[in-house]
Amino acid sequence: MQHSNIKIGNLDATITLPEDYKPKCTPGIILTHGASGDHHMDQLLRIAEAFANAGYVCLRFTCKASALQQRVDAFKRVLEEFEEGGRYPVSKCLLAGILVFT
Repeated sequence: MQHSNIKIGNLDATITLPEDYKPKCTPGIILTHGASGDHHMDQLLRIAEAFANAGYVCLRFTCKASALQQRVDAFKRVLEEFEEGGRYPVSKCLLAGILVFT
């Protein structure tokens, strides 16, 4: 598995690639944090590694936008990375988030 820090516009992100990543053939998952934290949270790292070990490309990103439309726009920019013309094209994609209570 390989982790790489990337920028998507003004968003900080990390891509985790499985050992057998094949563009357009490997499924992908996009993960983000809840109202607090960032994409470096231990829980997100463990989830990303579990998915990568299961054969998924995992893209985690930090979105600090408070307005709903800004969050939607951020997800759209991140999703473009997995599309055919993006840096990491995948066969299909799942969007997920995490909410942590302290």
